[in-house]
Amino acid sequence: MKDYSVLKTKLADPAITGLAGDRARMGALNAKTIVAKVPIPVIAIEKYLAASHKYIPIVDSVDTNAREATLALDKFTSFDTSNPTYLATLTTILDNLVTLNLLTSADKTYILGMADTMISWSEQNWSGDITLEDIAIANGVA
Repeated sequence: MKDYSVLKTKLADPAITGLAGDRARMGALNAKTIVAKVPIPVIAIEKYLAASHKYIPIVDSVDTNAREATLALDKFTSFDTSNPTYLATLTTILDNLVTLNLLTSADKTYILGMADTMISWSEQNWSGDITLEDIAIANGVA
């Protein structure tokens, strides 16, 4: 069930009340402006590494840090970067590969960026897109 009190509170936000009309408010609440984390599928990382000719050097490396990276690619199906522990582990693995010159800083940034997606306030706090009817109901909530 939709919690209209949550929407009513958001509609009272000065950034929302300052918009010209309910249609503009609806658009702002449904606009994808919030960065959220999604799991990074290991296959996406492997494809990126293969396409950039960096997969085989990592897999063939005898360095302990490269072997750890290979083990992580073998054992995980995805990295849930919304989990701080997994994000820290993935970041450390990538940092170590950069130190070994098996990846560049740009590679690390690109791989970590695979976890970023844009969502709307309504996706984060509501069940689907906000409608004009939802705004009317929320405005009528005591």
